[in-house]
Amino acid sequence: LQRLTGMERQKILDELAEFDRGVALYSADNFQGALEAFQEAFRLRPHPTVRVNMANCYDHLNKPIEAIFHFEHYLTESGRNAPAAQRGEVEDALRRLRGRVCDVTFRVAPDGATVVIDDGDSRRTPILEPVRLAAGTHRLETRLNGYRMDRRTIEVRGGAPLVVEVRLEREG
Repeated sequence: LQRLTGMERQKILDELAEFDRGVALYSADNFQGALEAFQEAFRLRPHPTVRVNMANCYDHLNKPIEAIFHFEHYLTESGRNAPAAQRGEVEDALRRLRGRVCDVTFRVAPDGATVVIDDGDSRRTPILEPVRLAAGTHRLETRLNGYRMDRRTIEVRGGAPLVVEVRLEREG
């Protein structure tokens, strides 16, 4: 810390303060507050280890997709520098969490349609990569001008891929 400028030193101290605040909130089972503190610590000074803390918060908040994202990025970013014990814990968590999500492949005709998932995530077809969804019930709307909208509910089981096929019918 001695060789750093005052501003650089302050940034590190701020990051450490946010990280410590996150640890305290996590210990008090305030996972949302801890997540926000860890996110701020990561914003101030991105470091792979902070991703593990964020992932654990997301896991406790029942957001497996977000937890998987941060655990996977931790493994990629830390590479061989990850301690073996922590790498093992992260890999175990990933196996458990992947059982709570599903990769959904959408096959929609015609191309150019918009698929809206749970009134939020919107994607234009063709959707070339599987979409990761948490296990449970999801609402889908598929629409394209000149075609009847397709609305359906799908049940997603964790750990098994799913293919959803939609063929829109022309209006009239």
